Amino acid sequence: MRKDQQTNDRITVIQAQLGDDEAFMQLVDRYSGRLLYYIRRLLEDADRADDVLQDVWLTVYRKINTLRDASAFSVWLYRTARNRAISLLRDESRYVFVESYDKSEPLDEDNDNLSFEDIDKLHHVLTTLSPDQKEAIVLRFFEGRDYQEIARIVGCRLGTVRSRIHYAKQELRKKMEA
Repeated sequence: MRKDQQTNDRITVIQAQLGDDEAFMQLVDRYSGRLLYYIRRLLEDADRADDVLQDVWLTVYRKINTLRDASAFSVWLYRTARNRAISLLRDESRYVFVESYDKSEPLDEDNDNLSFEDIDKLHHVLTTLSPDQKEAIVLRFFEGRDYQEIARIVGCRLGTVRSRIHYAKQELRKKMEA
């Protein structure tokens, strides 16, 4: 995110915290598209994603005053969305946590140049990844989040984020080439 956009976001968040509904709607307009995409990738269901998005914005509207650091809005928003989506998945007993990985293999954190020609195939292949890997890939490559931000959003260590992205990229490459 550019510096001027970060400053603009902070100002808009502060205005929304002070009760400016127009500022809040600017935040909704600015983030809803990307946030909906993220939620859809987690849930793999457009209707449920729309419901979760609406619930997230309602929660944000009610609790925006509890946010202490306006510059943390984006991470807080995505964390709220993630928590809602995972809660829904847990209620349906569909979410499986996968934490195992081979620690002997080096991680290629800085090699983020994935190029895919067939976007439909990519979206299909994304659905075959574990929920943790899919989430990390979406946040990194579709949202442009750095590894630290991803760790804060998903609530795990930086090394775990690196491993999830590394192994997800391997799976994506293998399945895209097949």
